[in-house]
Parts: sequence; structure tokens; C-alpha cells
Amino acid sequence: QIPANIPRLPQYTLAKLSGSFTSEDPEQRFFFALSSGEFESARAELDRLKDADKRNMYTQLVLKGQARALLAKSEVMEAVTAIRKLEDPTARLVMYMDAIKTARSKRDADVLRVIVNEARLLIPQTDRNGLHLRALLSFSSQLSRIGATDEALDFLKSAVSSINSLDPP
Repeated sequence: QIPANIPRLPQYTLAKLSGSFTSEDPEQRFFFALSSGEFESARAELDRLKDADKRNMYTQLVLKGQARALLAKSEVMEAVTAIRKLEDPTARLVMYMDAIKTARSKRDADVLRVIVNEARLLIPQTDRNGLHLRALLSFSSQLSRIGATDEALDFLKSAVSSINSLDPP
């Protein structure tokens, strides 16, 4: 039995160590399932939430977690499927950058091109900032490594344009 005055994070840790978690609160059950990598259980708890905004936000958390777990297992295309469902363009861009690293480590040029092409369409939707610039440079680097020099130069030109359009500090 866990005392009620213990904060949530240690409760989750203790529950994970003991192998059991008991709560009637769907949010707590959701976070426990998510932190345990049990994405289907987390989705099931989402159905019990009454607040539609929370349900949508938590769905995005499940998608990110699922994509990260799939990338960790080198299941790149399955991860890309989850990434496509993310609503926030910046979050999608960050996840695509992670997917590129995994695809490159697998030495799969075809999958790498798919990811880069999807990211290329996404880049204009994100704000021009440091993350935007990092993505452009990262994609340029990855493309040059697989011999796609013309595409790499396009990304590099876009990066230079982004640098020139940034406000001075």
C-alpha cells in the first residue's frame, strides 16, 4: 500500500517495481501505462477521459511514445506511420530527425529518402527558428551521405536563406 502523501512520480516508480498499479483515476492509469510502454492500455484509458482536450493532448503523447519505441527497435516505417499522425508540425519535424538517424544507422537509403521527402513538405509549415535551421542542415547532411547531392544542396540553400531571414540578436 502506497501512502497518499507520496508524489505521483515515486508512486509510478514503486508500482513499476512491484509490478502492480491500482487506481480508479483514468489519468493516473494512462500515465502508468504510458510510462510502462503499454500503448494499447494507455489508449484504452483515453476512452475513459471526459475532457476532449486532454484526450487529444494525451493521444499525441501516446503517438510520440510509440514512435520513439518503434525507432528504438529500428522499425522505422512503423514509426513514420505514428509520426504522420502527430498534429504539431514542430513535434513531427523533431521525430522525423530522430527517424533519419535510425534509418541512416540501418543504411536504408530508400527509407531515408521517404523521411526526407515528408520532412521537406513539413518544413515550410514550421516557424523559422533554430529548430527549423537544424532540421534543414541535418537533412542536407543526411542526403549528402547517401549521394543525393542536388537535394542536399537544396536543403543547404534553404538553410542559408533561413539564417539570413532570422532577426539579429
